[in-house]
Amino acid sequence: MIPERLSRLRREMEQRRIDVYVVPTADFHESEYVGAHFKARSYITGFTGSAGTAIITMTEAGLWTDARYFLQAKHQLENTGVTLYRMGEEGVPTIMEYLRSALPEGGTLGFDGRVINARLGAEFLALAEEKNAKLAVGEDLVGIIWDDRPELPHAPVRILTAEYSGRSTADKLADVRAEMKKQGASVHLLTSLYDIAWLLNVRGGDIDYVPVVLSYLALTEEQCLWFVQDAVLTDELRAYLAENRIETRPYESFYDYAAAIPAGETVLLDKGVCNYRLVSELCEGVEIVDETNPSVLMKSIKNETEQKNTVNAHIKDGVAVTKFIYWLKKNIGKTPMTELSASDYLAARRALITDRALEPRAGDPHCGGTIYLCTADREGNMVSFIQSNYTTFGAGVAVPGTGISLQNRGANFSLDPASDNCLAGGKRSYHTIIPGFLLRDGAAVGPFGVMGAFMQPQGQTEVLVNTLDYHMNPQEALDAPRIQWIGGRRLELEREAGEAIADELRAMGHEVTVVDDRISMGRGQIIWRGEDGVYTAGTEPRCDGAVAAW
Repeated sequence: MIPERLSRLRREMEQRRIDVYVVPTADFHESEYVGAHFKARSYITGFTGSAGTAIITMTEAGLWTDARYFLQAKHQLENTGVTLYRMGEEGVPTIMEYLRSALPEGGTLGFDGRVINARLGAEFLALAEEKNAKLAVGEDLVGIIWDDRPELPHAPVRILTAEYSGRSTADKLADVRAEMKKQGASVHLLTSLYDIAWLLNVRGGDIDYVPVVLSYLALTEEQCLWFVQDAVLTDELRAYLAENRIETRPYESFYDYAAAIPAGETVLLDKGVCNYRLVSELCEGVEIVDETNPSVLMKSIKNETEQKNTVNAHIKDGVAVTKFIYWLKKNIGKTPMTELSASDYLAARRALITDRALEPRAGDPHCGGTIYLCTADREGNMVSFIQSNYTTFGAGVAVPGTGISLQNRGANFSLDPASDNCLAGGKRSYHTIIPGFLLRDGAAVGPFGVMGAFMQPQGQTEVLVNTLDYHMNPQEALDAPRIQWIGGRRLELEREAGEAIADELRAMGHEVTVVDDRISMGRGQIIWRGEDGVYTAGTEPRCDGAVAAW
């Protein structure tokens, strides 16, 4: 696919006698990120990263990108005929160095003049002049071969009211005009989508995650002309623009407007943002004041309303992130998740925070049927307590008039006479409800328990080994990685135990499965009383739990 596109591009280059063609990552406005229509570099190379420049000659094609994308680019450029140039690496030519060597004497360097800023375009022109070469900037060659190119974006536009902007559009325009007067400029050409959105108090969606409107703006003492697509102009927006004495013109007519600015006028613009074609359209007698757009500094100084809204936004987002972190800590290792699914969960949390009241909705917590707790007081009284309905609601039989569901812990009985757990009169079926208590020389050390189905006796043993043999405190004893015998030679080992232990167990002949879901490894609580009468406690990290003292 990519080799075929390169061949088509080279045919267009050959017809125009263009020797080298540059395709940057850019739109007509020098935006940091670009919409689908402007992803020409991605189309011609196959590399989808957000930063990079492609250079195509009649025999070579190269992509320059930075270290963030070396691995991605290497993978995506395989079998495309495009060579990866790792920017900043020793021995790798810069873009200008490569162009200087690739552009033949008297040749032609081409690029779409709308996607190269005027400052960089001037560097390309100087390089071409060194080689007695010329520039070809009037056509978008990638656009010519891009059969199914997405159309220009034209997302709905919303007006940013005073409760969010804190300053009217009229006041902002007056400030910019005052700065133009200081600079001696009669016309200000503005192409930055960010600055236009700030100046006009409008927001759009023409770039993903960037609320801007694809447009240009021209400002004089008498006029404010907004060059924008007609598709976004609703009746409400037209009324707002009329109220602020802002006239609209077709988006694509901006270059004709610039070309018609008469000699003798002084134009304020930023060559680092305005594209090369736009500046080239200005007639020879127009004086250019190349300075940073006045709105850049103005919008960086936040008014009281903007400051308040910034704080509110951080509070709202902080609530969403805090809930997400809580969910993550409680579910990692228990609920299957990936970076993408976790990101989706966070986005869902954020979406619930709006300016409108919402009815509370319960989440979907892990469902279990057993609770363990232990307690102790200053007199040395201690309780180890476990309660379990089993199978969520137990037997499904409620005591009439109470709403209390009867437990079903005897459900593991067997009718096989050969089974130790065969059901019989006067015999209690085997179950896994084991409240634990530790004694030393007949004196109480404290209550403990590790609930979790058939892991309970194993979990309690491991916690006791950690306590008695490894002298861990209660929290360390519960935090330590666990192992579970499943049957036969099959073991499950928590990933936190490490691959070295897993490999050693396998070498002994065990069939080891390393697990991420820690919920099946038991959930415990501990209170120990020291010889000095002081209590220490620990709570399970694998589920909800808490230590409380009073």
